[in-house]
Amino acid sequence: MICGAGADTAWFGHASSTSRDDLAVALAQVRDELRRSRREMRNLRRENQVLREAAEPLVHRVEACERFAFIHERRDRLSAKLLCRVLVTDGATYRAWVRTARRRRIDGATSGG
Repeated sequence: MICGAGADTAWFGHASSTSRDDLAVALAQVRDELRRSRREMRNLRRENQVLREAAEPLVHRVEACERFAFIHERRDRLSAKLLCRVLVTDGATYRAWVRTARRRRIDGATSGG
């Protein structure tokens, strides 16, 4: 076992130049991927902002019950909370709509019709 001040440099001195080259290539690839990911994230944020600004006035032209039905149909794939936020819809009002829709189904089933 090598001990003392020169132990670390002795160990790293045996590293081959190919492993250093491999590390340099891997580091360059990681940096390139990070740069691409940051660019993609920046573009997605811009697109998201455009969609939000465009959707807000359009969404409010649709009746609330239609928005709620849209959210309810997709709640198994996307969270209702996310859908409400994106569609600029109050989550508490959506949940109240779900409760009343459930009551209407129960009342309709018990009254036979």
